[in-house]
Amino acid sequence: MQSKPALSALGYSFAGFKHLLGYQAKWLAGRLAGQPVKYHNLITVFANHHYFGGGLRIAPKAELNNGYLECYGMPARGLVGNLYSFIRLLLRNHHAMSGLNYQRLTTAYIQTPDLPLEADGELAGVSPAKVTIHPQALRFCIPKSSVTQV
Repeated sequence: MQSKPALSALGYSFAGFKHLLGYQAKWLAGRLAGQPVKYHNLITVFANHHYFGGGLRIAPKAELNNGYLECYGMPARGLVGNLYSFIRLLLRNHHAMSGLNYQRLTTAYIQTPDLPLEADGELAGVSPAKVTIHPQALRFCIPKSSVTQV
């Protein structure tokens, strides 16, 4: 998606569907919330907000200010299974899927080498990687003149 202009949810969905047709899953090995994991990876997402990809609601339980990341690890299941998982994601019905590894965590380690890593829609590098959250890292200043007195 790096070379593409900003896309809507429909544009991301179409691009994702096209990519799935030739997708070759790779093993993801690491530790999520201190627990070892290893699976053929379709997608693994760490989120502190509900949405990404032009408005796809990937993490319905995420909260910006609770100090945790929501982690969704979706194993690859072959072409038909991957398409099914993708459709469930689009329909916002993926959270209860069997096989989905959901955890709330503060730190994760991806040990598999050379997996591409994306952060907020941009290519951030490749694994191995440590994923962490920095609670209350964003601070907002509100001028007193804009605060309504009750």
